[in-house]
Amino acid sequence: CGINAEYGRDKEAKAVKSLEKTKYKEGSKKAEQVANDLATKQTELATKNAEIVALMQQFHTQKLNDYKAVLSTYAQIQMLYHSRALEFYTRAFQDMMDIQEEEYIETVLNETTPLALSQSVPQHMDSSYTPSQSQEQLNMTK
Repeated sequence: CGINAEYGRDKEAKAVKSLEKTKYKEGSKKAEQVANDLATKQTELATKNAEIVALMQQFHTQKLNDYKAVLSTYAQIQMLYHSRALEFYTRAFQDMMDIQEEEYIETVLNETTPLALSQSVPQHMDSSYTPSQSQEQLNMTK
């Protein structure tokens, strides 16, 4: 399109020069014909320029619509991702806030007292248990 515009301008410039030369060298009849040719070339050039402008406008409109489509899709994906993350963080925060400190400490202390630890040892194990005995028992089962 740029080549056509330059070509049209070159033709118009040549026609203007030709008109000026004709006015000086020849009579009004030849000058009139050259003037008509110049007017025709100027009309063609204006038409070509209008076509180029319309084509450029169409291109930029399409480019803008494509950018908008891509960016709006990206923004929607990011909003969905972050809204899900916010839901999970909100639930985690609410669960942390629902923890009762006194109950938690009481539970931990009850589980870690020597009495609670001794109750968690299986009854079948006696105090004479040693690790070497368990290795012997494994060897016997093989």
